[in-house]
Amino acid sequence: MDIRDAVLDASSILPVNLRGYSAQLTVDGEAYALKGGFALSIKIVKPNNKPQCLRCWTDGKADESQIDYLVEVADIINKNNDKDCPYFIGFNIVERLLKVDGIELPGLIMDWVEGETLNKYIMANSGHSGAQIKLVAQKFAKMCNILNSRKISHGDLSAVNIIVKPDGNLKVIDYDSLYSPSMGRKVQYIAGIKDYQHPQRESATYYETYMDYFSQHVIYAALLIMANNASARPSQQLKNLLFTESEFSSPSSFRNSSVVKSARKLRVSDIDRELDIIERALNLPLSQIPPLVDSSSPMVKTIHKFAFCSACGNKFSSDEFDYCTVCGAKRNSYTIE
Repeated sequence: MDIRDAVLDASSILPVNLRGYSAQLTVDGEAYALKGGFALSIKIVKPNNKPQCLRCWTDGKADESQIDYLVEVADIINKNNDKDCPYFIGFNIVERLLKVDGIELPGLIMDWVEGETLNKYIMANSGHSGAQIKLVAQKFAKMCNILNSRKISHGDLSAVNIIVKPDGNLKVIDYDSLYSPSMGRKVQYIAGIKDYQHPQRESATYYETYMDYFSQHVIYAALLIMANNASARPSQQLKNLLFTESEFSSPSSFRNSSVVKSARKLRVSDIDRELDIIERALNLPLSQIPPLVDSSSPMVKTIHKFAFCSACGNKFSSDEFDYCTVCGAKRNSYTIE
């Protein structure tokens, strides 16, 4: 039996604190569910109570390493989910979430957040002025700035993993690859949607705090372009916004793509800057791509040191080293104003 079929029977929902909840139904009488990554998110409702989300692995299974990983992720979210960083949805991990064909399956319980994924929001507002999209772009840049300052990477940043709430504020969802250095070394098993990722991302061994930087520029550039060009909109059938994996195969492929050529004609300095950063980034290792900067924040000049030696690839163990301890090369840096 499919998970969506099983949850139609309210008795299949096992946690005692969810008694009285039942699946929200679509017009076709099916359980309202959204698929993302390796999991299915099911909306359940109860009169006079907040809607909840049951998140289950699509194959019904989760190995111990996945559960342990999410326990650490939940701790990161609980420590950072505050008024200055309202971008996460807290969750609880339960061993007995749903009963399907007599088998008790584990999963997550979290609040259901109303809103639309970023790509659907753009499509729904395609006939409006670019002011709305520009506002979302500003909020996205602010969100990235805060997450970067807290050394948190989402790991799969994309338009389908960002929710635009009815009030216009943002939430990130799908935390299967979220990472913070406090978690220690974590082997990468999700490399993100390729239409948002640097070509080197798929071959990365470990999650790092800089994993989101390329995706941040890709999303922000697309939002700025759409805010300034009403004819530039995402496809309803695809997960990307404007750019695709093929455009990231080389700097020349990016430079000569129809999206970039059209965007250059807009002659908007912020767009040109982001396109320049993306093009240069395609010639850089992941560790040397600069983060997105929130231009609405006070402009403070900061110097950032690259995490890896550009000569031999050695990773610096701390910011105190100005020369590589392996080959002796001077450590490169970049300035953000």
